[in-house]
Amino acid sequence: MLPVQMMNPIRMNRNGLETGLLYWLVHFLVEIMSFSLLGCKMPIEIVGLTALMFDALAFVPQAFFGLFIQKFRKVDLASIAVAMLGLSVIMFAFETTLPVIIGVVLLALGNAILHEYGAIETVRDSKGAIAPSAIFVGGGSFGLVLGKFFFTLGISTYFLLIPVGLLEVLVLILRQRSQRCDCEQESFPIFDYCRPKASPVLVIVLVIVITAVRGYIGYAIPISWCEGFGDFLMLYFFMGTGKMLGGILTDRFGAGNVGVVSALACIPFLILGANNTFLSVIGVMMFSMTMAITYGMGLSVIPNLPGVAFGATTIGLFIGTFVTIFFKPDKSASTVLVVSMSVLCSVLFALVLKTGLGKKKKGKVSSGDSI
Repeated sequence: MLPVQMMNPIRMNRNGLETGLLYWLVHFLVEIMSFSLLGCKMPIEIVGLTALMFDALAFVPQAFFGLFIQKFRKVDLASIAVAMLGLSVIMFAFETTLPVIIGVVLLALGNAILHEYGAIETVRDSKGAIAPSAIFVGGGSFGLVLGKFFFTLGISTYFLLIPVGLLEVLVLILRQRSQRCDCEQESFPIFDYCRPKASPVLVIVLVIVITAVRGYIGYAIPISWCEGFGDFLMLYFFMGTGKMLGGILTDRFGAGNVGVVSALACIPFLILGANNTFLSVIGVMMFSMTMAITYGMGLSVIPNLPGVAFGATTIGLFIGTFVTIFFKPDKSASTVLVVSMSVLCSVLFALVLKTGLGKKKKGKVSSGDSI
């Protein structure tokens, strides 16, 4: 049994919680738009292309946008991103090839930029807790469900201009909150999840690998019970809850403990839950808890670059999704994949992460400091 250090849990401050919840709403609204628009009527010959293009542009360049946001703090890139989302709605309304492709590009890039703002600002306000970032990320699962629901209703594309307006209101609120810090350089709390001898380059590579593995086996999880919209809603409800709960538990029990245990504990639930809704969603929730840990791993080795650390996880997610195009998980081998890949993730966590709470270091690091 892993030793659990419970003496000094990392507590989430009020400001961090508020930032996490505000970015939960941002992520929620962005995913409503994304999955409503990507399900819209479009020329059949570009359906596959648009899905791949969206994933590539939404996931891969996030680290670059994170660097830009931190380097040029006075540029209101968030409002530009919202404008891009609004223009994407108009482009999708044409339902012809070129406007739809332009719409996909705008939608993906706006999505990526707002993700990076959420990643950076939830860390900035966290005081060392990973929970605010986990709360922010969890909002996407709930938005995905509602977006697909709106698509099935056949609502007008222009209806999605309402979420655009709400997003701009949230961006203005968050912009005002971030301006409370008048310092020339942003400062970020120190995360200390990794073992002292862990190479920063190796850790970032492992962040990408673990996230890619998690993304890939997500397609292998046996969920024959998931048929109607109610089942789909329950699946993603527990997925989003797992992402948020993973951050909260990591602050309480330590990244190493939560990472190893959740990666192993999800296995029996996922395998035995192939035809059992309750067991399956519990497994999915445990499986989703590791998201916050991979982000925290990146923050531990590049604390002054939270956008790049988050970008490493989204690159991994793209790789895991992209691989399924060529090597789609076989249902007959799903059990082997889930078990082997989950064990692999658990072993990697055990090798790299500390088993304590990971907050021995004190202080902050500014965005101008060296890595």
